[in-house]
Amino acid sequence: MANEPIHISRVSLWPFWVAARLFLGAFLIYFVSLVVVVFYASRLPENQQLPWAEGLITFYSSESKDPVFAEEMGAKLHYNLFIRTGIKQFATVKNETIFEKTKANIAKLPILGLLERATYLFGIKLTHVILALPVFFALIVIMAFEGWMQRSIRKACSGHESASIYHRAKKFSFTLMPPLVASIYLASPWAFKSILLFLPCIVVTAYLVRLQAVYYKKYF
Repeated sequence: MANEPIHISRVSLWPFWVAARLFLGAFLIYFVSLVVVVFYASRLPENQQLPWAEGLITFYSSESKDPVFAEEMGAKLHYNLFIRTGIKQFATVKNETIFEKTKANIAKLPILGLLERATYLFGIKLTHVILALPVFFALIVIMAFEGWMQRSIRKACSGHESASIYHRAKKFSFTLMPPLVASIYLASPWAFKSILLFLPCIVVTAYLVRLQAVYYKKYF
């Protein structure tokens, strides 16, 4: 049981497995963000819903360290989901047949504009997450190296090891905290500085990685 065979497919296809999970996770968060934005906007007066969504777009676009990249990401996401798929064209046709009138009525629904703006907003927020990754990984590497040094000191001094600390730190470092914080940020309908959420997450995650390095193993 201790030496279970590892299938070759698990080893060779793990990049595709990780990419598939990231894609499905991002799509799920995108869907949740649409639901949250529409639900929150529905509580506002109808004449304030679209200006509220546009205000969020302006805020997060101006906050970005690379506004051009943020706007391009939002525009491409909107284009691929609403223009290339034909949803926008389907909703804006204005012919005189009953079927075409039904399609044209969809364009009058505020929810269509909200979904478009929510998609654009999601693309802008996604760039904030992407631009925060270099700082995230740099601090993790530094703390992992420092923890490895502390591990060497503990090993030389015959210090105690703790498997429970290692496994708990491993569980919360990458599996839980970063995905949870990114999901909250991407789906939030409120405007706030991204650093207020990202900085504590980066620091705590890096510290948990340090604990993993310190308590990894006492002996090889």
